[in-house]
Amino acid sequence: MEIARGYSGYYNGQYLRSSLEFAYAYYLDHTGIEWEYESYMYTFDDGTTYLPDFYIKENNCFRIVEVKGDGNKETGLKKAKKLKENFNLDVEMIFYKDLVQLYRNEMPIRLTAAKRIWIEEYGAEHKHDTSGKLNPMYGNKHSEETVKLISQKAKERFSSGEYDYVTQRMIQSNRDRNFDFLRKPKSPRMTKTCLNKNCKNEFIVTVYSKRLYCTHLCANKAHSILGAKVEKEEAFKIREQIRLHMLLWARSNKETIKNTKFNKIAQPLQPLYDSIESEFGIKDKRIVSKALLRRDGTRKEMLTFLKEYTDNI
Repeated sequence: MEIARGYSGYYNGQYLRSSLEFAYAYYLDHTGIEWEYESYMYTFDDGTTYLPDFYIKENNCFRIVEVKGDGNKETGLKKAKKLKENFNLDVEMIFYKDLVQLYRNEMPIRLTAAKRIWIEEYGAEHKHDTSGKLNPMYGNKHSEETVKLISQKAKERFSSGEYDYVTQRMIQSNRDRNFDFLRKPKSPRMTKTCLNKNCKNEFIVTVYSKRLYCTHLCANKAHSILGAKVEKEEAFKIREQIRLHMLLWARSNKETIKNTKFNKIAQPLQPLYDSIESEFGIKDKRIVSKALLRRDGTRKEMLTFLKEYTDNI
């Protein structure tokens, strides 16, 4: 079964439109591969456009990668073929089964766990916000050919009478409906102030309502803050213990740190990861690097920190 679709949100400042896109971006960061998201739009000769998902920078070369669910497989393949025909550029297609394999072979967690991280740690929500700058077409205008084509298609539809039956049904429905319910006396109303400290907006409810927040979003954020506050101190203590453990390990393994190359990090540092898993039960290397650097960081940044630390001992 695929991880849930329909979730979207921000990941490290970048708005992603699906759980699969997050899972792939999370994998790229974990493996230290540079990436950009929806950074360039291609316009074809017929006026249509194509905005690929990812640009991967690896070994001083760029690759174009499109991440698609199985339901969008055919659409993704058609766009990739069109880009090849128009610009002679190859698109690497990543589907659900490919991500499953990547996580199974190269990640410390399974793909389904990425969904929980996406929701619980980064606050992804089950909706698609495509307003303003989040719209893929923001700032991009249709070509004159495309505008003419859209106008022509719209005129053809309405001149053919295709939508006449919809208009007639709406008119008849309004005639048949009884609108007496609109004249019933309303329940008394009152004004409340949203209990979310970062909101404080006023909203109107019935006097019988038990609502405490102006929207579900405010309620979810407030509950998340309360839950996070309870766990924050304990999580900080564990990260500090992991950090101390790593520094002590580095003191005892100066030569290993010194001789580890940036393009071959995994094997020399595996004993460190194994000791952390044994001591704290932590397998996610991103959590380990965050504990050491006190921020999100790559394995290369972590190795740089350890090298500088052991050099100063």
